[in-house]
Amino acid sequence: MAPGTGVLKDGSVKHLFDRIGKIVHDKAKGDAQKYNSQLQGHLSLATYKGEKSNVTSACDLDHRYETNVTDGHSDPCEGRQSVRFSNEYGGQCTDTKIRGNDNNNNGGACAPLRRLFLCDQNLEHIKPDKITNTHNLLVDVLLAAKYEGQSIQKEYTQKGGDYKSGLCTALARSFADIGDIIRGKDLFIGYNEKDKTQKDKLQQNLKQYFEKIHEGLIDPRAKVYYNDTEKNFYQLRSDWWNANRNEVWKAIICGAPDNAEYFEKSDGGQYHTYTHCRYAGGDVLTNFDYVPQYLRWFEEWAEEFCRKKKKKVEILEQQCRGVNYNGEPKYCSLNGYDCEKTIYKKGELVMGNGCNNCLVACSHYKRWLANQKQEFLKQKKKCVKEIYGNIPQNGLSGNINNDYDKKFYDELKKKYNDINDFLNLLNNEKECKNSIDQGGKIDFNNTDDDSNNNDINKGTFYRSEYCQVCPECGVEKQSSGEFRKRDKSEDECKGEEDYRTPPNADITRINVLYSGDEGHDIIKKLRHFCNTNGKDVSKEEKWECYYAQSHDSKCRMENGVPTEKDHPNIMTYISFFMFWVNNMLKDSIDWREKINICINEGMGFRV
Repeated sequence: MAPGTGVLKDGSVKHLFDRIGKIVHDKAKGDAQKYNSQLQGHLSLATYKGEKSNVTSACDLDHRYETNVTDGHSDPCEGRQSVRFSNEYGGQCTDTKIRGNDNNNNGGACAPLRRLFLCDQNLEHIKPDKITNTHNLLVDVLLAAKYEGQSIQKEYTQKGGDYKSGLCTALARSFADIGDIIRGKDLFIGYNEKDKTQKDKLQQNLKQYFEKIHEGLIDPRAKVYYNDTEKNFYQLRSDWWNANRNEVWKAIICGAPDNAEYFEKSDGGQYHTYTHCRYAGGDVLTNFDYVPQYLRWFEEWAEEFCRKKKKKVEILEQQCRGVNYNGEPKYCSLNGYDCEKTIYKKGELVMGNGCNNCLVACSHYKRWLANQKQEFLKQKKKCVKEIYGNIPQNGLSGNINNDYDKKFYDELKKKYNDINDFLNLLNNEKECKNSIDQGGKIDFNNTDDDSNNNDINKGTFYRSEYCQVCPECGVEKQSSGEFRKRDKSEDECKGEEDYRTPPNADITRINVLYSGDEGHDIIKKLRHFCNTNGKDVSKEEKWECYYAQSHDSKCRMENGVPTEKDHPNIMTYISFFMFWVNNMLKDSIDWREKINICINEGMGFRV
């Protein structure tokens, strides 16, 4: 059976969800018990084009034959992108694509990538008159679950997922999302206009399907109980899901291998392991479907963030501290300088040695971190408002779905009095505890800072030890291949750079638009400059350069602006030129990413 409800220490947010989810499920099960027999579907009683099928197991269903779809679009995964998990792409947090995100002051939810392409399109193509009873509706819901499970398992295997810890959880998450769709409480509106239209059509169809089921109820008391003048039938849909969730779970785990395990914690604090994503008795393994959707998504977001961060920091280590093109160890800065030859104190900036790779990697990473931080703060704010502020944001107030959400919150607050308690538990996610030291310790309760994500003591969104400027006096490679930072007293660092214009030297004044090293979107970084017709001096550096002889040419920044901390104020002309090239390259990378996003959105798809 599912985890008990006694007082115990939750090992993770996942265990917390299953524990409280069981409490809510037990209540929902009790609410649905009275008319359960009239709502429970049976494949053996379903008909297709007026005929019965011999198929009695969800795992044997074939969308070509066992379906109510008559227009040829019976494949649940038709038109869905195959990517379900990715190290490169993320989910969807855009306000216009998530229900309840229309008021950004209250925070918002973020739909995971896995949810964006869930296999349920067959449900959009059933004509309402084909749903004559609960059995026929069950068929296509089971089809969606079966093919969704296959999609998750295939992608999970290809990405090298760990069956022993993750596959069953991924299936449980999709199972819960299917439950939200059926009950009319799904928050994902769609990733483009076509998808929005399809999802709206699905919800309108579901209302008609359940209206048909309501009309077919034999017990007049059930008809009265489930009657809904607004034709949403939320109570009926909730009870139907409760009556049939066992069969949906069996469908979604079809083909799950024996070593696919799911871990739970009992009242006694002991862990129990279940193989093949199922209990010995065949009951549903999870209670995620009785956890508010945005909260499940938040936990999934945290797991994905921690997993991706670890991989990205490993890439940074290779690009910034790996080896150069000759196989020799290198030490590079986030802005592409070779720290063996770069002496910031003297204004000597040297590129090369394979350090451009570090520039590119850090540019991507800082921008990713900045976006992830905004997504985190957005979801955190929604949790605070909805759980602890009693402000429903899911657009479902006044129906049974909202009542169950409130029940969940009430149970949650018995042990977790504020958001900080919940975030402390979020830190215990397996992926978050396996973070790399050089990337910063993950602590979701310690994330706000004014240091441009560069405070190692607030390491959740710390840009890592690898994405830093060169030490002031550079580094020296030792015989072991390790690097040590030079001291200011060493000869290489003696004599600060000065700027004295020789007589009769040619002087050139150069204005440089400098976007800075912060990891924000390039448009965000330059928006104010553009909106002020180029009069925003905070982004414009004024430099004076002189040329006397080939060995005597220098540049000095004349105006003190906020960007001056990112680089020396006095440089040799060659260093100044490379500084300009370096930043042009970095901005070009940013613009290329922004243009690619626009192209993808113009094609009607963005992952």
